[in-house]
Amino acid sequence: MHNEVVVSVATSFIKGGWTLDKIINGWSKQGGKLGIREYYSVFPWDHDMPGKARASDIDYLKQTIPDFHRQGARFYSAEAGDNWGPNGLGYYLASRALWDVDEAKQFDLLIEDFLSRSFGTAKKPMREFYRQLDGSKSHLMLEDQLVRMFLTLAEARRLSEEAEVNGRINDLVLYTWYVHLFLRYSKAKGEPRQMAFEKLIRHAYRMRRTMMVHVKALYRDLSSRDKSISIPPGAGWEAPEAVNPWKDSMPFTETELTAFVRQGIATYTLIEPGFDFVDYDTDLVLANSLGFPKLDCGNIGAGRGIQNFYTYVESPGDKIELRLSGGLIPHYRDRGNVRVELRKVSKNGHTDRDDDLIDSDLTVPPDGSEHRVILEAAEPGLYRITVLDGGDKTLVNWSEETPVTMKAGLDDPVNIEGEWSLYFYVPKGSKVIGGFSKVSRGTIISPDDGEKFALDVSKSGFFSFPVPIGSDGKLWKIERAVGDIRLLTVPPYLAKTSRELLLPRSTVKRDAE
Repeated sequence: MHNEVVVSVATSFIKGGWTLDKIINGWSKQGGKLGIREYYSVFPWDHDMPGKARASDIDYLKQTIPDFHRQGARFYSAEAGDNWGPNGLGYYLASRALWDVDEAKQFDLLIEDFLSRSFGTAKKPMREFYRQLDGSKSHLMLEDQLVRMFLTLAEARRLSEEAEVNGRINDLVLYTWYVHLFLRYSKAKGEPRQMAFEKLIRHAYRMRRTMMVHVKALYRDLSSRDKSISIPPGAGWEAPEAVNPWKDSMPFTETELTAFVRQGIATYTLIEPGFDFVDYDTDLVLANSLGFPKLDCGNIGAGRGIQNFYTYVESPGDKIELRLSGGLIPHYRDRGNVRVELRKVSKNGHTDRDDDLIDSDLTVPPDGSEHRVILEAAEPGLYRITVLDGGDKTLVNWSEETPVTMKAGLDDPVNIEGEWSLYFYVPKGSKVIGGFSKVSRGTIISPDDGEKFALDVSKSGFFSFPVPIGSDGKLWKIERAVGDIRLLTVPPYLAKTSRELLLPRSTVKRDAE
């Protein structure tokens, strides 16, 4: 390749079984210049919602920009939008790191400087506001995000002493009201959906000069993708304001801004889990010493994209046998062979992208048939198996003698489509089983009398129930679940059998005594 040619490597839409690292490394050896083609915000993907775009994921920016530079990239372009409400802080931090990658090391200081300069005496509540926008944080429910955003804006408006600061806060009030209107639109059906869409468009157009949301993308994309709504003749984007009934540039009044904040606080309720989260270490070991009884084998469904499994190897050179069926969505079978990677996990739960790669396999074609894969571990210890399929859906199975566990924590939901039944452990002394669920069905079953605790399938939310006397220190079962369940008071690890379950070393040591 000519040394003045720039190849931009796209970070999404990768097919043919390639990984981003392999494409970057391959092109970097060809003699030209390497660039990155990123996707900071794509309206049909994130709709300018808080914490949904890559640009809002502070940890992603902090990691990827220096990594790309380390791999030889010297050019960078990204899809983005006129959406400085949800993504403005991310855009600012990215610009600093793209100019000098060492700036990524001091994102925390840059954020504090940004908050101080932008909001002065209102810095404290606005720090919490921007935490709600950070896509690297866990935000389980948009309604909870919204009320926290409105509450912090109310406090910031009370504390603000400067006109420029008031202006910035008011722009973010308009953005947060947009999120409220979009949520109402997304949940409405029939004629109310059309009415909610019109209110959303009218508000967004009127606030367009703030550049808090990408108004043209909103106007253009929603009606073209959502066939249940429409823009009436003469109200389209191309129709000028003078003759367009949906367009109005009248400035928002203080009365309106105050009403938005008050109504937002009145509409939504803080969602408290009702229990304290419990952190467990990630140094996993076999749980055989806890003497679990033999139980009926559970089952898992297929997953799409990236699936992570944990296994424990007791002897050097042990082989891990898996059975994979890839390409379960036939029209996506152009994504290439399924990639399987085996990495050693350190005691702090970390794996490095390249340094800890022990073995890999790229032999499983996306043909819907089952194929055998054997990975070899170099030494005893904890390993992570990662299965990557490009999104065409893969079912992973193994023998009952292989200890394989999946994580189902706050930031690590299980990637399973379809029905699944798996076991989890309730440590000795546990009083409450608490978690978060977003399921269309599912039941949690006690190990003693088979008492069943049905999960609420009508809405997403936290759940909790007391541990009956004598039911601690035992395996419980999540049965016939479809959807996302995250365990927040007990070790967030799931397995098909008692033999397969891995648990935190400290938990096993304590409960085995």
